[in-house]
Amino acid sequence: MSAGWTVAVVSDAGDVELEQLDAAGEDWYGDGPGGAATGSIDAVLASCAPSASDPEWLQAVAAVIRRDLADGGGRRSRLLVTRASGTWYHATFSRNRSSITRHGLDWRRLRGSGIAGSEKAEAAGVFLCIDLESAQWFAEMGNRHGQGPVDIWAATLDGVWVAGAPSAGGGGDENWVICPEPIAAKLLTLVERGDEWSLT
Repeated sequence: MSAGWTVAVVSDAGDVELEQLDAAGEDWYGDGPGGAATGSIDAVLASCAPSASDPEWLQAVAAVIRRDLADGGGRRSRLLVTRASGTWYHATFSRNRSSITRHGLDWRRLRGSGIAGSEKAEAAGVFLCIDLESAQWFAEMGNRHGQGPVDIWAATLDGVWVAGAPSAGGGGDENWVICPEPIAAKLLTLVERGDEWSLT
């Protein structure tokens, strides 16, 4: 990725504005509640973030940015990184049900197209919605592609860092996030079977 990616890291105590200064992503400029700085992403975040920021949050933000760079990402202009807790929802084709039952949700196992029609995972992570209604919106998107019915799974998460893009398009904003870790089958419950409700 070339230099010039800018992203605002969202914080309740004030956003941190970041700009990538080199193609490798080794050099950054930042400006935020803690001041302005240049250097590595870790050093810049530590200097520019609000005072008393959780060190684990700073590490999680840096990890998300590194993943975006490695994936060729960097398209988001705003980044929200938070600990997920409670129940989240994931829409996927019913044909994936037996694999999910055995292996959980793991983007690396994607075969065929995803809900949005992509032939490979759009991000290194599991796409999650904050509520069932948002997941149903994506299930309807998958149904329109005509590749079979779509299931909705509930995932129970506790303390996992997730990343979102507030004000993103495509039905996004704060309603969906990416979980950077596979989600074990034991944490999942099938809440809507697409091969049942899609036939009514």
